[in-house]
Amino acid sequence: MGDAMNERIKELAEQAGATVHKAMHGEAISFLENDLERFAELVRQDYLRELKELKPVAYMDSKGILFNDTTHPHLNTPLYALEVTK
Repeated sequence: MGDAMNERIKELAEQAGATVHKAMHGEAISFLENDLERFAELVRQDYLRELKELKPVAYMDSKGILFNDTTHPHLNTPLYALEVTK
């Protein structure tokens, strides 16, 4: 996830108008103030887009009991899991 996330961060930074350049320990991103605000908005939009694609993996009832049955009619709190790859 780290490399893919780093690439996505660079893409969003460049879309915002920032400059990606080589630094002593890899790469650095330089922002002007307006670029930074635009970058923050792009990250927010990207995050919201990812959240909309998530599917619940389980539900919790009003007493806090966890169920894997996603079709139960009295379950009201969806639980989500993000895939983490190494």
